[in-house]
Amino acid sequence: MIVCGIALLVNAQEEHLKFKGIPITGDIDSFEIKLKECGFKEILHENDGFMMEGSFAGKDDAKIMVFASPKTHTTCRIYVLLDVGTTWNSLKTAYSNYVELFKYKYGKPRDNIELFSRPYYEGDGYELQAVRNDKCHYITGFSVLLGYISVSISNNCKIKIVYEDRKNAQIEVEERKRSIIDDI
Repeated sequence: MIVCGIALLVNAQEEHLKFKGIPITGDIDSFEIKLKECGFKEILHENDGFMMEGSFAGKDDAKIMVFASPKTHTTCRIYVLLDVGTTWNSLKTAYSNYVELFKYKYGKPRDNIELFSRPYYEGDGYELQAVRNDKCHYITGFSVLLGYISVSISNNCKIKIVYEDRKNAQIEVEERKRSIIDDI
């Protein structure tokens, strides 16, 4: 009987994707408190989200943005932005290194795109300009049991890692849809 109780407790805890060991769930204010306990410092706070700075994956100055559903303020998505250097080589190397780390932890990615749009191409010397002009498309995504995680190069020349909890992202979609339906 005790074994069943423990199994139910473990299953209940494993219903949400985790960020730094914290399940991505609950109201946004309680999630913020847990991040502060991990050493993150608040930079900006709004109703449906906030920004903090702290340590993540070996970078002490990581910026994270946490998003919640509009009505119940249920935590559903986290963006991590990492400064990794000012050259195309440093950006691409960091991207590749993070992708390899995520592959090690989560296995084969579901999605992988690594290309430039015209008129840019890798090796032309204008890779950073392509990044800033949204003409560089480097993203690798991992579909995991409890959600989706992606690693990409953002147009502000940073590595962006997104954690999206499957259950709570659906809550966000439903709340946004309900809001629109209520309007019409």
